[in-house]
Amino acid sequence: MCAPPVSAKATQVIEFAFAGDVHFTEQVAGLLRVPKDRRLARVRALMSAADVSMVNFESAITGRGTPAPKVYHFRAPASSLDALASAGVDVVTMANNHAVDFGKVGLADTLSAVDKHRDRGAPWVVGIGRNLGQANAPVVLRVKGQRIAVFGATDIPDWTAAHYAAGRNRGGVNSTVRSDAALVSAVKQWRSRADIVVVFMHWGMEYTKCPSRSQRTKASDLVGAGADLVIGSHPHIQQGMGMKGRALVAYSLGNFIWFWNDRLDRASTGVLHVKMRGRQVVRAWWKPTHTLNSGEPTPVTDRARIAQVARDLRQRGDCAGLKTPAGWKVG
Repeated sequence: MCAPPVSAKATQVIEFAFAGDVHFTEQVAGLLRVPKDRRLARVRALMSAADVSMVNFESAITGRGTPAPKVYHFRAPASSLDALASAGVDVVTMANNHAVDFGKVGLADTLSAVDKHRDRGAPWVVGIGRNLGQANAPVVLRVKGQRIAVFGATDIPDWTAAHYAAGRNRGGVNSTVRSDAALVSAVKQWRSRADIVVVFMHWGMEYTKCPSRSQRTKASDLVGAGADLVIGSHPHIQQGMGMKGRALVAYSLGNFIWFWNDRLDRASTGVLHVKMRGRQVVRAWWKPTHTLNSGEPTPVTDRARIAQVARDLRQRGDCAGLKTPAGWKVG
């Protein structure tokens, strides 16, 4: 049985805001050249009011290195971390299949940038490190007197996982491709030390509306270990969001700040808001957005489109075997 919250202040409500994949590649790089007072203003309006906001930063932070033998390569300057901070993002996971797109040199630059810019107020980074101990460790936030442990991991069996899965003496991303035992063990350990445990996974098959067997199995492992919120990305579209027992699982949030908006499913994105009182989900809702040509998301206001998103999410929640959260709303 999971231990109860350890903080006497766990009755206070904490609001989370989660969004999916972010990068600053191709035309999206232009967002970093906008004056600071207007940079990522739409993202700030969507996420900054939450107590804790988080995205998946799918990019190497480097201007050097050799491109990995893959089709797509994403990189961004270190100023991207500052831009995300100014947009109200508190935590990013870099456990994904693009964080080491530029090899050993790019990884070294990424880790150096993370350390340097954290000292300047950039978001906390999880899911990557100089060894497995760092990559599999959570960031522990203190919000309203409560302890929130946030993990990041990738389950994508690609070149990155094959060559740059973090190990005892090897830097890279926190990978669960071979086994999720290390992550599950860490979640169990932090269950008794934190009021809320969050795991952000990079997993699943691209452009599939229902989660894979692996996603569902690993979600069960994490919820069983004591995770309260299991959030996902990678499929580039939304998958089911809802309750799995007492935990909230969102299998895929889709893209967020992204260079593709040529199809409705790729341009359709949003922010998942969750209010929690201790380990209890008080309310959850989805704020639909649409990716502009610049790559930045803007809220969807068309009622017919919002109604369609609500129908799509309901169907995808059903195929994921999830129940509707308390206070669920789309819009």
